[in-house]
Amino acid sequence: MLPRFARRFLLVFAVLISFPSPLSYLPGLDDLSQWIDKLWAPLISWVGDHVLRLAEPITALPNGSGDTTFNYVELLVFATFAIAIAALWTSLDRRRDDARLVAWTRYYIALVLGLAMLLYGLDKVLLLQFDDLAPSDLARPLGRYTPFAMLWALVGWSHPYQLIVGCFEVLGGALVLFRPTVRVGALVLVPVLFNVVLFNLCFDVPVKLYSTQLLGLTAVLIAPDVRRLIDVIVLRRPPKPEVPDVPLLRASWAPRATFVCSALWLVVGTGSLIYSMTSTLAHRAEDADSPLIGSFRAVAATTGRQWRLVSIDSRTAMVIERDDGSVTAFSMKTDFAKHTLVLDAEHDAKWTLTYAQPAPAILVLDGAVEGEAIHLQLRRVDPRQQRLANWYVHAVHENVPEQDQLPDGE
Repeated sequence: MLPRFARRFLLVFAVLISFPSPLSYLPGLDDLSQWIDKLWAPLISWVGDHVLRLAEPITALPNGSGDTTFNYVELLVFATFAIAIAALWTSLDRRRDDARLVAWTRYYIALVLGLAMLLYGLDKVLLLQFDDLAPSDLARPLGRYTPFAMLWALVGWSHPYQLIVGCFEVLGGALVLFRPTVRVGALVLVPVLFNVVLFNLCFDVPVKLYSTQLLGLTAVLIAPDVRRLIDVIVLRRPPKPEVPDVPLLRASWAPRATFVCSALWLVVGTGSLIYSMTSTLAHRAEDADSPLIGSFRAVAATTGRQWRLVSIDSRTAMVIERDDGSVTAFSMKTDFAKHTLVLDAEHDAKWTLTYAQPAPAILVLDGAVEGEAIHLQLRRVDPRQQRLANWYVHAVHENVPEQDQLPDGE
């Protein structure tokens, strides 16, 4: 067992880096993490300015990126707090047996890890984490991709890969929630999370800190059994007897209560996660029925700022490419009844375009852009010419596919 100070440091540090999880997975509490970050923000900014003396002030709170300067300084602050609290705790209480504290720490870590993996796993199983290749993805030259975007497009192309990884994440996440199966669940998650961390590190995905923390929490759950695993797998000798888990409570009914509590977290957490995903699923179903989805190349135009290619990815997203090679992405609102597209431009400006489709392959746009009248006639890019959209996995390759080769029949 770890020294008393290390055990207490681990408890405090695990709570600081994880809270308000798992509470944030409950219905109505999904904004709790943002409130907690705002409470810490003044201290973290002060540490950045006066202790670390950063060249630039910390202005970005946690957002879509989990690797901001705020996140790194926050981790340092949490580690410092954990060391100070564990040192004070140990100096004031040197005699207490921490076996039950260790049990509660492991159970809390299991809840945090399990629900996080259920979230990521369900996202993959429902094919939500990695979007299908959008028309703008297929029209974008390879050189314009960041490694992050390239990875997202690559994994988004392969539904089987997403489903397989997602199933393992769901399985491991569900198993670690229950004390009798926590070790098996952690063993399932180690290779999965190691792969995730490698992806994030090697493709510059801005979730490096969080994924590494999840892998670290998994290692904590496995740590008590590492010697026994080495005995069995490496040294091929009988392992030492297993040390029974300490009950979370002294009452005889504690194991049954713990099982029921874990089951409730599994049901409520999973239900809340799936419910939060329903709106995304509904929007995807709506997009599937839209006749506008696709890339359209200009064939005739009257405008001072030539639009060469218009890619409509969904009812709410459009990407335009101009003749000078510049690319702009817009949020968009589509009104099929009025045949209008309202684009959100810079500085809260809105551009309203009317559209017509005299034929499925033709799109005509009219309106005003930055005070300038615009008339565009565009022709749909033939999806059959987009190799990646038409490719499939081959069980047999008689020859190495050429770079410009289309599947048979294209």
